Amino acid sequence: MFFYQSDYNLIGCFYLLLILCVIGIFTRYPNGLPEGIPAEIFNRDAAETAFKLAESTVQIITAYLDF
Repeated sequence: MFFYQSDYNLIGCFYLLLILCVIGIFTRYPNGLPEGIPAEIFNRDAAETAFKLAESTVQIITAYLDF
């Protein structure tokens, strides 16, 4: 099967979205964490990383759609 480079970028975007979904679930539903509370696990660094992942996702989708 042949893929264009933009298809590989879009596949990577799905991976980024999966990571963001996991972060979102655990920060919204604290009973999903095995131990502790979200404030003890998700700090400023984690928030900045999630923000960068979200920015990357937007850039990939924007490039894919040629905006």
